[in-house]
This record gives sequence, C-alpha cells and structure tokens, in this order.
Amino acid sequence: MSIKEKDSTALIIMMSDHGFRSIAGKQFPKHLRLNNICKVYFPNSNYYKMPDTITNVNFFRFLFNNQFNQNFSFLADSTFLD
Repeated sequence: MSIKEKDSTALIIMMSDHGFRSIAGKQFPKHLRLNNICKVYFPNSNYYKMPDTITNVNFFRFLFNNQFNQNFSFLADSTFLD
C-alpha cells in the first residue's frame, strides 16, 4: 500500500541533505556535490510559485508559507565547500 493510498491528505517530502560525493570511486566536481534531491507531493496540488531550484533551508520556508499559511522570508543562499 502506498502512502497516498493509506492517507490521501498526506504531504510527502523526499529530500537529501547533500549531493553526490562519488559513485563507483569516481569523484564529482565540487559544484555538483551540492545538488540535492527534493521531491514533493502536496495533496492540494498547490505548487504555485515553487522555484525550479531551491536550497533546503528555503524549501522548508516555502513549504510552511505555501501549505500552512505562514509568512517566512527566504534566506540568502550560501555554500560551504570542503
């Protein structure tokens, strides 16, 4: 049974906390290591103003604003490379 079959009102998020570092021993360039997975399902289909790319911290601000009628402002994006 799928999540949507069990609960049709479920909000579903699949998100990684960092991108790929390597696969099969091959290292990715640093800029590609920051790419995250972010897949969402909103039961009300309200994807209005959802950007094509978004950082994790701003995704949750978008989520709360869009789905829970909050008014969080977005933060400046920043990156820390190792």
